[in-house]
Amino acid sequence: IDAVTFPTQNNNVSQGRWPDGAAPLYSMSSPTPRTHNTVLLPNTPPSLLPIPNHVITDGQLLLFSAQANDTDVPAQSLTFSLDDPIPDGAIINAQSGLFTWRPMGISSPATNWITVRVTDSGVPSLSAASSFSVVTFPMPRLTPVTITQNTLILAWGTQPGKTYQVQFTDDLNS
Repeated sequence: IDAVTFPTQNNNVSQGRWPDGAAPLYSMSSPTPRTHNTVLLPNTPPSLLPIPNHVITDGQLLLFSAQANDTDVPAQSLTFSLDDPIPDGAIINAQSGLFTWRPMGISSPATNWITVRVTDSGVPSLSAASSFSVVTFPMPRLTPVTITQNTLILAWGTQPGKTYQVQFTDDLNS
């Protein structure tokens, strides 16, 4: 290079590639002489994948991980929480998004609306939410057992889409 010519510049304004070496040129929010370039980009909200609705029985454990991401650079930390109203016993791990709930003794059948929220650590902090329903049914109860022509008849109420299993033993003392 034989010469470098700079046009007139305002005081304390830097322009450079960010992250260092990338193609796009940015006006730096603060001068960065002899150090890496920094750009203060506006914070964008995280995104939370939709959470499907669930159907469970009273006493059954509902367990899943909420999935979220944030495209801001540098990476921000994400924190999970539940919005009010929160069903008794429902919890979500703030760091992992692991949701657990075992409804016990609630009035069934019932539809419970739950909202999971994820919040980023940006300034200002932004969030996204996803709501889903959990329909709870009472545990299956046997109707009176009947015997017809040497056949034992067991019957109980069922819910569509659920699988039921009867366990038995030949030894009533075990």
